[in-house]
Amino acid sequence: MYAYIRGTITELYTDELVLETNTGVAYSLLIGPKALSKLAKKYQVGEEAEEAKEVKEADVTCLIGQQERFYTSFIVREDAQLLYAFLNRQDKLLFELLLTVPRIGAKLAQAIVDSLSPAELIAAVLQENTIPLVAVKGLGKKVAERVLLELKGKFSKLQLLVGADLTAEIAKQAKAKDTETASNLDLPGNLALRAKDKKPEQQMYEDLLSALMVLNFSLHESKQMLKLTFDPSLTVEENLKLALQSR
Repeated sequence: MYAYIRGTITELYTDELVLETNTGVAYSLLIGPKALSKLAKKYQVGEEAEEAKEVKEADVTCLIGQQERFYTSFIVREDAQLLYAFLNRQDKLLFELLLTVPRIGAKLAQAIVDSLSPAELIAAVLQENTIPLVAVKGLGKKVAERVLLELKGKFSKLQLLVGADLTAEIAKQAKAKDTETASNLDLPGNLALRAKDKKPEQQMYEDLLSALMVLNFSLHESKQMLKLTFDPSLTVEENLKLALQSR
């Protein structure tokens, strides 16, 4: 029903905000606390430093009076009509995909989206790892196992929904973890070159290898996946999808 709503934030609560549009209509939007904190950091430290480790907590009161756009999902219950808000379209679509999982209601689906990045959720599905999900408040191990099982069956949809975010997140993680360089990754052929000498396809191969290893595939598994699927004429995102689909 609603794709997104743009307006001025006039009121803030723990998991809710009021957004007033230029027509004077105000909407009550349900939003995750981590999403609010992330948005507040943009105004406190600037977009480039939004994810800076030294900024652990953000004072969300700085959002009052700010104009923002929120992607929304309209949920109708017997006793209420609710608008859930997200910072980007991918989170909204991921939320709606989670709603198709048995025993996952809107509140729990929002908690999962608010707690886990798309890359973390995909990694959990691939590894069948319930630990990240169990860490979400209100989500027990049995339900976490059900979520992983259901999402594994919907993995192609999951990839399509968060593909762009996944690539960016994996690249960030690869850089943060300082993964092994080409000199010690035993790259095939003449790929193990200095950065300044690398061709675009060589750099792409290394980026993909690092990305797969960040997702906890072994070096051998990563190389085998790329051996089957790597195509330098495709984008990093397209190559990553093909590699994951080869599993």
